[in-house]
Amino acid sequence: MIVATFCRKEFDFASQSWSDRLLATLEIFPEGMAVLHGPAAEEIPLGRPLVDPDGGEQVTFAGSPESWLRLMATHYATPDLSVNVKARRLKVTHIDEVRVELEPADQQVEATC
Repeated sequence: MIVATFCRKEFDFASQSWSDRLLATLEIFPEGMAVLHGPAAEEIPLGRPLVDPDGGEQVTFAGSPESWLRLMATHYATPDLSVNVKARRLKVTHIDEVRVELEPADQQVEATC
């Protein structure tokens, strides 16, 4: 599973400091299912094709969600917007039913910037 958090930097005039505001979290599962959720999920440009610098090819979210997301980490980095991409290992156990368990280090998906 791959998890990405999309964040925006905002300046708080009262405290005179910058803070990160979570826009959305995108989770891509091994079987190809993707889940986008968060307070500003509509701001994430899933329809925007990205250019792979290695081959010069356009990569779309619909065509290759994992490749698109890995490219997005560099394409989406601006002074006020950022994306953080993390790979999480999944362990599947079959005991009478299919049960998906996260490895111990990855028990919770971070929803912070």
